[in-house]
Amino acid sequence: MGDDAVNAGILDRNARRLADLGYDVVRIPMPTPYCQDAGDTCVGSPERIRECDGTNERVWATYLNSIRLGDVMAVPVYRHVPPSQAWRHHGQEQEALATYQWALDREFGAGAVKVVPIPSDTAIPCQGALHCLTKTFPKTLR
Repeated sequence: MGDDAVNAGILDRNARRLADLGYDVVRIPMPTPYCQDAGDTCVGSPERIRECDGTNERVWATYLNSIRLGDVMAVPVYRHVPPSQAWRHHGQEQEALATYQWALDREFGAGAVKVVPIPSDTAIPCQGALHCLTKTFPKTLR
């Protein structure tokens, strides 16, 4: 569900397998791939964000690295994207947030769990967002 045909194919196969096993699979869009220039740290900054050109590092942005905290579902969103992709990211973000809310309303009742977008641009280039940040704390950052 995105611009990454290789990974989209893998995700499509996995979704079919899970559905065949009886799971209710809800699809969330993948953000359009983008990259950042290599630096001495993985921490993201708007100045380093670029379109992928083979010389920079992919930012593995995802809306699925979320975490539920009581009646709030905190969902990572990304604002530091290449300007040429901003409109596409905005649409993908809106679709992801709406899909989360629809699925949560269906599961727990309308309004029982509120979807809250959390900007996660600084963390995601380090290969993690909200869920990952709550699970581990490194001794040092690169």
